[in-house]
Amino acid sequence: MLRLILVAVLSLTVVGAAFACDAVKSASAYSGCSSKAKVQTAQADLDCKYCDLMVAFNKNSEKVTFSTVENKDGVTLVFAATGEENVALAQQLASDAYGLMAGPAHCAYTRSAMAKKSCGDCSEGVNAFAGTKVTLEDTDEGAWAQVSTKDKKQIEKLHAFFANLHEHTEDEG
Repeated sequence: MLRLILVAVLSLTVVGAAFACDAVKSASAYSGCSSKAKVQTAQADLDCKYCDLMVAFNKNSEKVTFSTVENKDGVTLVFAATGEENVALAQQLASDAYGLMAGPAHCAYTRSAMAKKSCGDCSEGVNAFAGTKVTLEDTDEGAWAQVSTKDKKQIEKLHAFFANLHEHTEDEG
């Protein structure tokens, strides 16, 4: 029950920050987010959070499998537990990934800040999430996330980002 509450709070926080950013962008010529979003971004770790997440997946590869499936509308990410005792871990890693994908989806300021704090390969890919729809669903075996858009160029960027992320972390894993 506590796990469900934490996922709901994280999801609402990410969605709330995205809508707050959109409201600020609409209200002024400056495309920045609310001061709360700026403070949260400034406090972010200087390491590349995308690579850090992939390292976490690699470290837990015996407990959780992670795969991406390209499709015509974007990318589906599958987080599968290797056993019933690892379902909560798979769902937590999926929730962490959701936060990294949903944050830059709606906010130019967040995309810019995340790009500055990402490695060279990942910083170029942060814009792949611009204007996408990101959904997350827990399952009995773990979770899946969908990053989708109708924009063909964004779909190409998404496919390239995830292909590069897999390649980049396999070299380090």
